[in-house]
Amino acid sequence: EGRAALMALRDAAPWCLGIVTLFSPTVSSAAFGAFHCRRVVADSSPLEYRSFLWDSPGVLCRSGEWETLRIAAVVILIVWAAVPLAILALILYKVRPAVLKHTPSHIST
Repeated sequence: EGRAALMALRDAAPWCLGIVTLFSPTVSSAAFGAFHCRRVVADSSPLEYRSFLWDSPGVLCRSGEWETLRIAAVVILIVWAAVPLAILALILYKVRPAVLKHTPSHIST
């Protein structure tokens, strides 16, 4: 049962890597967009500024909606960046002895 799961993961790896590679720029750009605020002059007498989200001008920076978007963006960036790296590190850790011995591992066979 465990071996079947490993084989399924091995077979799915190229597809998962392709999806991550294909969508990484789009997801990263959208997530980082939650941090880019643009400041404009709202009133000139007295001088008053208003900041809004560059990607969504209807969202005022430092508002509750902006805070929610920012938290969601942080979560997405952590999951999008860290989870695939953690899975890769786990796989490399599992096959490390076989790699050092220059032999096939239980994952590659």
